[in-house]
Amino acid sequence: MTFPTIEDVARHAGVSSSTVSRVLNNPEMVRSERRLRVEQAIDELGFVPLTAAQTLKSGRSMTIGAVFPRLDSILFGSVLNEMQSRFDEAGYTLIVMTTGYDIAVEPNRVRQLIARGVDALVLVGGLHAPETDELIARHHVPRVNIWSWQEESPHVQIGFCNRRAAHKAAVHLCALGHSRIGVISGHTEGNDRAEMCLTGVSDALAAADLPIDRSLFATAGFGIEEGAAAFLALINRRQPPTAIVCTSDLFAFGALREARRLGLRVPEDISITGFDDSEFAEISTPALTSVRTPRQMMATRCVQTILGYLTDGRAMSSLRLSTELVVRDSTKGQNGRTPNPSRS
Repeated sequence: MTFPTIEDVARHAGVSSSTVSRVLNNPEMVRSERRLRVEQAIDELGFVPLTAAQTLKSGRSMTIGAVFPRLDSILFGSVLNEMQSRFDEAGYTLIVMTTGYDIAVEPNRVRQLIARGVDALVLVGGLHAPETDELIARHHVPRVNIWSWQEESPHVQIGFCNRRAAHKAAVHLCALGHSRIGVISGHTEGNDRAEMCLTGVSDALAAADLPIDRSLFATAGFGIEEGAAAFLALINRRQPPTAIVCTSDLFAFGALREARRLGLRVPEDISITGFDDSEFAEISTPALTSVRTPRQMMATRCVQTILGYLTDGRAMSSLRLSTELVVRDSTKGQNGRTPNPSRS
């Protein structure tokens, strides 16, 4: 295949090749109007530096690129540790970049990794910027989406259905007799996992003939403090929920902390569920009911799939993993009902 060159970018932007080179290496030396024209041409042509293009043509770089929302997360960290360890064993280097949950940042991160000549890419989630998909397709870089499952995805994916996972938690609370169920979720823009979780909760409420009160669906940035603030907002509703589905254990830990501060008993006054069943869920007070997601298996199978393709030429295929609701002490039935854990 033919890769765009600096000369192609220069013609497209109406500048000299030396100007393109300066934009790539010393952008502060180029006037903003010219720099923007060059950057737009780079985006439109899908240009990567020549050295990376040569690597893609001629052989392997022995590097794998991964784009994650953030690194300061116990959940993402556990997956990255597993992936890095297994890639190391095979002689590959894992390069990780982050987006801060900003989907607009993603194409640039992918472009930077392709510029380094990565042999494959790992992306979190099934929803990505069109520019990201076009860039990967143009340069024929193998990619695997993890942490989600979309029924008709055209891409290789190794993950689980967030919709069904959140549905389990909501069904559990419905079975306990709760009729006003709230949600604390991540922001849905550019995040298909959060959107699917909200849909799963809505499905469970509809199946139980319960009203879907969107005022009880709170979204927030991921973190304990954000979970606490969202919990406070829900509790201060004129008709607060009697149970809350948190789509992250971090949200749940924040909710538990805020409940203690307000003098609310969990689960006697309000039931709370988490998501991902992190290592702290079992030792929190009370022990947290949480959806266990297959993080280690997901990381292992992702690495195996990529290495199988790169080293043995095996076709990459998708794999749907299951989740499990682990019932602990943070949920309690109303009207004397008892927990009814769900697996799938």
